[in-house]
Amino acid sequence: MDKTPVLIGIGLKDEDCPPKGSFAVYMLIKSKKQLFIAKNSGHVVLPGWNEEVFKFFAPYLPKRVKPNYYKNNNNKNRDKGKREIL
Repeated sequence: MDKTPVLIGIGLKDEDCPPKGSFAVYMLIKSKKQLFIAKNSGHVVLPGWNEEVFKFFAPYLPKRVKPNYYKNNNNKNRDKGKREIL
């Protein structure tokens, strides 16, 4: 069983991804889950969505991160994709 937390945002006026399908997917999820419903929104970034994302996922994020540099700390050799938890 997957334990990945899932947050689903639904705009009840969404014609591209009808809410019926989103609700069906939500019901199949067995891990921690939450619905964010915007009654008057279509297929857009939902009002308040960014705040909900942060609140929902904050417990799973590290407190601080810093770039992970190679030993010589030369910008040309920097690995931009990796992060190290402090």
